[in-house]
Amino acid sequence: MTGAIFLAYTVPFIPRSTVAGRTVRPWGVRRCMVVGMISLAFSFAVFAFISPTTGVLIVIGGLILHSVGQAYAYNISTTAAMDMVSEQKAGEVSGLVSSVRMMAIVFGVAITGALFKILEKNKMFELFAAVGRQLTNAERSEVKGLLSGSVTAQAKLAALAPSAAREVQRIVLDSFVHALNGVMILCLVLSILGIGSALLVRGKYPAALTASEQKQV
Repeated sequence: MTGAIFLAYTVPFIPRSTVAGRTVRPWGVRRCMVVGMISLAFSFAVFAFISPTTGVLIVIGGLILHSVGQAYAYNISTTAAMDMVSEQKAGEVSGLVSSVRMMAIVFGVAITGALFKILEKNKMFELFAAVGRQLTNAERSEVKGLLSGSVTAQAKLAALAPSAAREVQRIVLDSFVHALNGVMILCLVLSILGIGSALLVRGKYPAALTASEQKQV
């Protein structure tokens, strides 16, 4: 089911990439990148307010928005970078763009992953304290196992009384969603900054050459 839901992102991305390429000439790279970053910002805004009771249609809508944003922002940024250099330097610039993206992915995953775990664990311990339960180090390790999907932790959860198991599951779920919302808010802020960066892109994709201009070239 999860895989089917994620098709809402992958399926639109394929044709949208082609459409994005065709809109560069009439719109220009700056406008296309701004549209992409705005779509990404809206998608992160949707994800930032997801709750345990959020319907799947809202998630699908957010994934579609994200797909549109990625198609424009990701693909058009490559066009913008390559269009600013001569053909002789195309290989160097292409490698540089790829390197920057790889580094951004590495740091992005590391930072958001670390933030997620910090928010998740802090919220979890806060919720346990709210119900009057101070966890020992051993119990904290077991609950962390639940957060990571540990089979052993799941077996111990199943051995609890039904009411206690439901309470633990509620706390774990609320902690997960709290952390997810926090990370999505960070991504939303970065996307808004990305809109500002896209507005700074200089120039516009060149219009089609006339017949006389082609002869001169």
